[in-house]
Amino acid sequence: MLNVKCFLFLVLLCLQGWAQKKRTEDALVPYRIKDSWGFANAKGELKIPATFEEVDFFLQDLAKVKKNGLWGMIDKKGNTFLPCAYQIVYGAGKATRVVVCQNNRWGFLPTYLPEKSEFDLAYE
Repeated sequence: MLNVKCFLFLVLLCLQGWAQKKRTEDALVPYRIKDSWGFANAKGELKIPATFEEVDFFLQDLAKVKKNGLWGMIDKKGNTFLPCAYQIVYGAGKATRVVVCQNNRWGFLPTYLPEKSEFDLAYE
């Protein structure tokens, strides 16, 4: 019985290590080429082209990116989630609240809806 428990423990330990390695390999991190930023994987392979002025780390499934002095958000495939049209953007993922600021006017949505890309900037 002890051998079975030891075997199961070793299998679980190996699976945990493999899952952690897989998560690390899938992670995208900011990567700079000259004055532009993009995202690369753990091997240093560029996965999202360096076309941004600034970027932030991915939180959940989205990252903040800056183009032409304005912020937006992209997903892990490099697709635009929120266009670079805002001075300030807060939000961590597709399932969380997105808050934006443009010309000192603030707006938010409880969750981002792709069909509603315009925010009601009703707050000072």
